[in-house]
Amino acid sequence: MKKKILCLVVSLLLFVPALSILADFGEGPPAWLPDYDYRIWLNGFYLTGDVSPVETDEYILLPMRTLLEADGMVVTYDNKGHCAKIEDISGEIFILDLSNGNVNGQTFDVRIVDDRTLAEPDFFSFIGNFTFAVDEYTRTVVADSNRAAYGKVLPYDLGMGEIVERYGNWIVPYQLQGAMVVPAKMHCPVVIIVHGCHSIQTAAQSRYDIGFSYLMRELADQGYAVFSLNMNMQFSFENGEPNEYGRSKKIFNDHLSKIINANSGASEGFPIRFGGRLDLENVTLIGHSRNGHAIFWLAEEAKKLGVNVNGLFAFAPAITFVVDDPYPDIPTVIMLPFQDGDVRAMDGQKIYNEIFELDRQTDTHLAYMYGGNHAAFNEALLRQDNRNENPITNPKIQRGVYTEYVSDFLRMINSDGKLEGLPHNNEGNFYDQKGLLLFNGGKKISLHIDTVDLDKIFMRNVIGSYRYQLNTAG
Repeated sequence: MKKKILCLVVSLLLFVPALSILADFGEGPPAWLPDYDYRIWLNGFYLTGDVSPVETDEYILLPMRTLLEADGMVVTYDNKGHCAKIEDISGEIFILDLSNGNVNGQTFDVRIVDDRTLAEPDFFSFIGNFTFAVDEYTRTVVADSNRAAYGKVLPYDLGMGEIVERYGNWIVPYQLQGAMVVPAKMHCPVVIIVHGCHSIQTAAQSRYDIGFSYLMRELADQGYAVFSLNMNMQFSFENGEPNEYGRSKKIFNDHLSKIINANSGASEGFPIRFGGRLDLENVTLIGHSRNGHAIFWLAEEAKKLGVNVNGLFAFAPAITFVVDDPYPDIPTVIMLPFQDGDVRAMDGQKIYNEIFELDRQTDTHLAYMYGGNHAAFNEALLRQDNRNENPITNPKIQRGVYTEYVSDFLRMINSDGKLEGLPHNNEGNFYDQKGLLLFNGGKKISLHIDTVDLDKIFMRNVIGSYRYQLNTAG
């Protein structure tokens, strides 16, 4: 009898759902999506506060102080009067009666949760002209305060586009949307980011484009204009099976055509005017996962539109379709996370090997990051994908390394186009993290170390070599 009870207890434990959110880099399986709290994204930041948004049957209640203060407003409470004073950046004052949700004659759904004030979306639209979109698949409330400004990460929506399928008699509509940041200065080099396939249920609606806002903010501070495109329709099978990278090319071309027109002075629906600020002779493409492979052919699409792509950065790329065309002769960086539980075949190494065989004039750099994780590059991805074989790097640290790596790459290709300055030593020092680093100097440089006894090299101290016979990395 005791054995039967023990078996029953073990069986129950196996099927108990997660009751709390696991740490981004902790052990154990990821939580189910409904177990994650909703987050708020505003102007390139995922906001954190003392209380999370609360889902109701009608809408999502949002934390008042967290959202309003992130937009520059001042919130003070009068506990005796049971009210809150809200001062806008223009100096306008709103008095909220916490007992009935009344503010300046308007009544809203306002509730106190864990001693924090939450309110319905219409309240914030009344106070600060906010607009909201809810993405349940990334558990994100995408907020726009409609305070468009240079140097600030902004969401944009340019209306509907259409994809005509080659092998079918149907048209696939999609939303031309993304995130952007344009510095106030003129002649900004341009970076375009395209995300991968991370669909949960309906790929076309998830906002994975905003998950690179941390990188966009940093690059904008360095003087780059950055666009992150919503590429989800490439991965949506609800609208028929995609034909190779055809959808990615069409979505990319539609966005880029509007960027070109807007830079020439046309009104294309972007939240701010470009006014010729974009230097379209200096454009870099960055791609994650499946679009980390597609960027090599998106560069050719940009060329057809008269845009010069001077660099390609693929991180955790996945080879989804076999393409016969050779890789373009453009300075290229490939970054791979060792703990990639998604692209387990390490497709980026295959890309590097194919590039190695080509007669090229430009440099290629490959970096494996120990403890790196496929999902941690994109803040919009909730579930982590580590194989539970080894501890993975803290996602914030990984994003920090990635940002430094991208920044150095951009600095080099916008100067002399050579990549010798990127880390490629046998000690594996990779921005204070451990890495395995390979470099192909395009017939110009051979990287090897003759003085090291290769028989004594361990994985922690491995040489990446241009020459096959000296390459201990395999």
